[in-house]
Amino acid sequence: MNQLQTNNSKTPKVLILTGTTLILDLYRKGSFRENIRRQVSLFRASSGAWLDLAIKLEASQHIQNFMSARKSSRFKRAPYRQAVETFFNSQNSLDIPELGEVVLATGLALENIDFEAMSYGRFFMEKAKHEEILARSQVVFISTTYLRDLSELEVIASLVKRPHNKVVAGGALAGLVHHRWVESPHVDILSVGYGELLMHSLCQWIKNGCQHLTAPETGRLIQKGRNVLLYSGVPKSRSLDDLPAPDWGLAQKYHGRSFNLVLYESVRGCPYQCGFCNYPFLFDDNKFRMRSAEKIADD
Repeated sequence: MNQLQTNNSKTPKVLILTGTTLILDLYRKGSFRENIRRQVSLFRASSGAWLDLAIKLEASQHIQNFMSARKSSRFKRAPYRQAVETFFNSQNSLDIPELGEVVLATGLALENIDFEAMSYGRFFMEKAKHEEILARSQVVFISTTYLRDLSELEVIASLVKRPHNKVVAGGALAGLVHHRWVESPHVDILSVGYGELLMHSLCQWIKNGCQHLTAPETGRLIQKGRNVLLYSGVPKSRSLDDLPAPDWGLAQKYHGRSFNLVLYESVRGCPYQCGFCNYPFLFDDNKFRMRSAEKIADD
């Protein structure tokens, strides 16, 4: 568990949950049988798990081929061998926070709101701490970016929902399913679009006791039963330069360690919009937007 104490102890605490339900964390602690049991339960809940499994099996074959190639004499003579070995032998290069976590943490810190951040894997493993963590969290942000479908989101939301807290779900999956969203008893707000544009509205809502929610200037609110769909709208220009950059220095502070590698997003959307690909529409947006080379260099 990682946490950052801000200067204002009176603000509600937010728990940030990000990642995927199948990550390296699951194999570092706990019994193999427990890990398999958890994955089977999630697989049964997810109607799209078969496709996810097929993709992972395909990817595993490429990984296996790469690992085999590293043992070849050709690789051993390659001028880039040392750089590749250093990267793959460094656990710190692989065990880094999700970009969504750092974006949310950056926004909360700017608004002086206390938060804790965990991966789904660690949250599932540390069952003894579940109630302790949730008892002090008045709001839970759950990322849907690496979830398979609505059924899996519902499983995770049901695990974190408590009578005293509010659950906010956002991320790529939210951008894909909001058109057919059905009322959920475990999700209070579905955030659709650009998280950076939504953070101020959500933080003001948190500060007023989760009573009054106002959409950003570019966005809108839609009530669906007991749920609220909060839309960010899109940036006014094709440039992403005005969006705040994720603060990886902050992430290093609350994780208590440095990172040799960070995740960075220079573009959103895609100029091609192929018929088989949903990536251009993940932010409830169909335009290709990018940061300038100057902004990237500054970040």
